[in-house]
Amino acid sequence: MKTLILFSTRDGQTREIASFLASELKELGVDADTLNLNRADAVAWHDYDRVVIGASIRYGHFHPAVDRFVKKHLQSLNALPGAFFFG
Repeated sequence: MKTLILFSTRDGQTREIASFLASELKELGVDADTLNLNRADAVAWHDYDRVVIGASIRYGHFHPAVDRFVKKHLQSLNALPGAFFFG
């Protein structure tokens, strides 16, 4: 199984959480890639078995890039099991 961990970050905390998740998965024998969704123009969805999205929150709102990314890739995201975290 291969997991894609996408994240948006403002101050780096969500990136740190995404990296931690990836390292924990790798210790369990699960291949995991992390990718800043602000730089994820073309995602090779067929390479992944599941997806995790991490979003930074400020003043109770997700980073606008998360909303744009999800809307743009909704069909691909719906085709995979997924999870969401915020930090």
